[in-house]
Amino acid sequence: MLSAGIRVGSLEHLKWKYIIPILRNNVIIASKIVLKNTKINRDYFSFITPEAYNALKDWMDFRKLHGEQITGESWLVRNTCVKLDRTLSHRAGVAHLPKFFSATAIRNIINDAWRVQGVRDLLDADKNEKRHEFKSTHCFRKYSETKCQLKMIHNNIKILMDHSMGESQNYHRPTEEDLLLDYLNVVDVLTINDEFRLRKKIEVLEIEKSRIDKLEAKMQRLERRRG
Repeated sequence: MLSAGIRVGSLEHLKWKYIIPILRNNVIIASKIVLKNTKINRDYFSFITPEAYNALKDWMDFRKLHGEQITGESWLVRNTCVKLDRTLSHRAGVAHLPKFFSATAIRNIINDAWRVQGVRDLLDADKNEKRHEFKSTHCFRKYSETKCQLKMIHNNIKILMDHSMGESQNYHRPTEEDLLLDYLNVVDVLTINDEFRLRKKIEVLEIEKSRIDKLEAKMQRLERRRG
């Protein structure tokens, strides 16, 4: 959600098959995510970072480990299903009976997480508090938009966030590849864990080293032929 500015409502009924990794030189550079605007019943797509894709992949693998049959039709967000049965010394639960989470349920989980971490408490009626400093879920969407504005074309951001473009939509019609190339400019700033940034740099260096090695080998073959 953070790396694409996704509406919480769009996560309802979202299936694993709609998370599509994009590879270049066998390296995941981003992932396409196909979403539905539930207000007007229209599909659209956006992108998420490699870090976000790997987190989702770990989540699906975890569910598979506990007995859920994971397919493209599996819901991306589902109910809690796992517990440890110490008497039987194995994982138990109802992983084989998945139930999707509604947007309201997702919001409640995030609200609880804010409170558990001490980031956001309940409003104080005695102080006449009516609004929190930031919105519980929409703040992720605003954060994503703010970061994207650093390096992306404004109208491309609107397209990927499914914002209305007004009359601009009649003139600004980038291809999916155009949008991807622009999105790649902000992958680093949308990445939370420094480990993923470092991993990306290492992967790029390895690709460059491979290219250099191939060029050197080609030059050596040419020199031998001349000799």
